[in-house]
Amino acid sequence: MEKVFKYFCNLLNEQNPDVEEFRYAFERFGKWMHHHSKAEEAIFKIAKRNDHQFHIENSGMQEMNMLSENSTTSSERQRSLKKNDKPDE
Repeated sequence: MEKVFKYFCNLLNEQNPDVEEFRYAFERFGKWMHHHSKAEEAIFKIAKRNDHQFHIENSGMQEMNMLSENSTTSSERQRSLKKNDKPDE
C-alpha cells in the first residue's frame, strides 16, 4: 500500500495528471486509508480497554491495601483498649 501512497503523491505533484489515473489512485489510497484508520481505531480501543483493566486492578490493590491498613489499625486499637481495661496493680 505504500506504493499506492507514493503513486498518489506523485500524481498530486504532476501539473496535469490523467483524471482516470488520479481517480484510480485516489480510490486505492482511500481504501488503504480506510483500512489504516480502522486498524488505528482498533489499536486505540484495545489500548483503552487495557488501560481500563489496569486501572481496575490498581484500584483493587489500593482497596486491599487500605483494608489491610485499616484492619491493622483496628487490631492495634483493640490491643490498646485491652491494655487500658486491665486493672492497675
